[in-house]
Amino acid sequence: MGSITIHPKKIANFELKELIGTGGMANIYRGLQLSLDRPVALKILHHHLTLNKNFIMRFENEAKKAAMLHHENIVSIIDYGHVDGEYFIAMEYIEGQSLKEMMTRMKRLPLEIALLICHEVTKGLKYAHSHGLIHRDIKPANIMLSTDGRIMITDFGIAKTFNDMSITDTGQMVGSPAYMSPEQAASRPIDHRCDIFSLGIVLYEIITGEKPFKGETYQEMITSIISSKPVKPSLMRIDVTPSIENIIMKVLSKNIDSRYQDADELGAELSSELKRYVIPSSKKLIAGFLKNPIRTAERLRVGRISKHMESALYLVNLGHGRLEDASREFERVLLYDKDNKVAKDYLQKLRSGQIDFDKKRPSGVSKRRYTTAVAAGIIVFIIAFIMIFYSTGRFAGKRENDNISMGEIASLPSPPEKPPVPVFEDSKTEVQKTISPVKMGSKNKPASRSVKRGNAERKTDEGYNYPNQDLGSYGFLEIISVPKATFYVDFNKYGQTGGIPVKLSPGRHVITIEADGYKVVRKRIFTETGKTEKLNIVLRPER
Repeated sequence: MGSITIHPKKIANFELKELIGTGGMANIYRGLQLSLDRPVALKILHHHLTLNKNFIMRFENEAKKAAMLHHENIVSIIDYGHVDGEYFIAMEYIEGQSLKEMMTRMKRLPLEIALLICHEVTKGLKYAHSHGLIHRDIKPANIMLSTDGRIMITDFGIAKTFNDMSITDTGQMVGSPAYMSPEQAASRPIDHRCDIFSLGIVLYEIITGEKPFKGETYQEMITSIISSKPVKPSLMRIDVTPSIENIIMKVLSKNIDSRYQDADELGAELSSELKRYVIPSSKKLIAGFLKNPIRTAERLRVGRISKHMESALYLVNLGHGRLEDASREFERVLLYDKDNKVAKDYLQKLRSGQIDFDKKRPSGVSKRRYTTAVAAGIIVFIIAFIMIFYSTGRFAGKRENDNISMGEIASLPSPPEKPPVPVFEDSKTEVQKTISPVKMGSKNKPASRSVKRGNAERKTDEGYNYPNQDLGSYGFLEIISVPKATFYVDFNKYGQTGGIPVKLSPGRHVITIEADGYKVVRKRIFTETGKTEKLNIVLRPER
C-alpha cells in the first residue's frame, strides 16, 4: 500500500506522521522520536490483540529479547511499551523498500541479487539464533533493502508470538502461511531450522518468480507444504545452475535433519556460489538495483556474457584437453544471449572438428626446430644467390680479388618472411566487426603516419592498417614490445606492435603478443571509453 498522511498523533516519546503499512497484527507508521529528533518506524498492535493477556505477556517477553539484538542485518528495536491501552514497538526507520515491494517491480531477480540477498539474511539469522531467538516468519515483507545497499531482517520478536492468528474459523488464509516450514505447518516442535526452510522458500520465489508450494485455502497450503515436492528451479529458469538448484532443494528438504543445519552452513554455500560472479561491491550493487532494477539487471547480464566469453576464448587458445570446457562456456554465453554469433560460430567449429590446435602454431621443441630450419634455409638461400651471380659474371669487376663489399651484400634481396600464424579471421566478434579504421583519409583509406629515423622517413600504414575499427564508443590500446612482434586481440590478428593506438570496444579483451624465437605473452586488459591502455612488453627468448 502507499503511505497515507495522518493528523499528527503522539504516543509516548513518538509522533506519528503517516501510515505506511498494515498487517494481521499491527499498523505500521513512519514517526519521529521527539527526544532525539530522528525518524522511526512504529508498529501499533491491533486493539483486539491487546485484549488477550497471554498474547501481550509473550509479546513483551519477545520484544525484550529482540531489543538485545544489534547486528547490521537486523532492524534494531529502539523502544516498546503501551499508552492508554495501545501497545507499540519503535524500530529504526529504513529508507528503502521491502523485498515484497521489489518483487512487484521485478518478479524474477538476477541470480547475483537473489543469492546476495539470501546470503545477507543468513548473517542476521546466524546472529539471532546464537542469541536463542527464532524469527518464525521469514518472508519477503520482512526483508528490507535500504537505499544505501544494506539488507536487513525486520519484525524479530513479533513473529514468534504470532502462532495461531493467521486463519479464521472458516479456514481462509489471512496471514502468510506460504512461508511456513513443514514442522510449523504440522504443529510439531520447531527450532532455528524452520527459519532456514522459510528462507529457502524466499530464495526459490525470487529466482523462479513462483512459490514452491501453493494452495487457495489455508488447509490446501498446509497440505502442499507438508506433502508436495516443489518443481525443480532449472525447469522454470534456464540459467539456474546445478549447484544453485542443489542448494535450493536441500534447504527445502521436508526432513529437518536433511536440511542445512544452521544459517552459517547455508551462508557458506551461498558465499561459494557468489564467487562465480563478478560483484565488486555488494552494497553498491543492491543500492543500484533498488534505484533502477532493469538497468542493473542488464548490466549484470552483459557482465556474465563477457566473463563466459573471455573464459571460453582462453580455453579455446589452450587447445586440446580443454575444448569441452570451452564448449560449455560458449553454451553459457548463449544462455544469456541466444543470438550471439561468436559463440554460435565457435560452437559449430568445435563440434565439427574444424579447429585443429595441434597445427595452429608450433610449440616447445617443435617450434625451436621450426625456427632453426627457417634460419638454415635463409643462410642457404644467401649462399646460393651469391654463387649464382658470381658465376655469371655479375661481379666480374670484383673477381680479381674475390671480394664483395658489405654495401653490395646489403643490397641483396631480403629473404622471405616466415609465414604468419594462421588465425580464424571469420571468428571476429560482433563488436569487432563494427570497428572502423583509426583515422580516415581520402577515398576511405586509412591516413598514414610518418615516423622519422635519423634522415629517413617511412610510412606506417602497411603494418598498422588494423581491422575492425568502426565503433561509436571505444577506448585505445597502445602496445610497445622489444623486439617488435605480432599482436592479437581476442585471438584475432591485428598487426605489429609499436604502431599507432588501436581502437577497442569498451570491456575485457585478451591480448596475445608473439615473435619467432620468443615466448608468447598473453595479457588481459579492460578498456574504458575514451581512455588509453598502454602495454610495454619485453619478450623473453625461448630456452
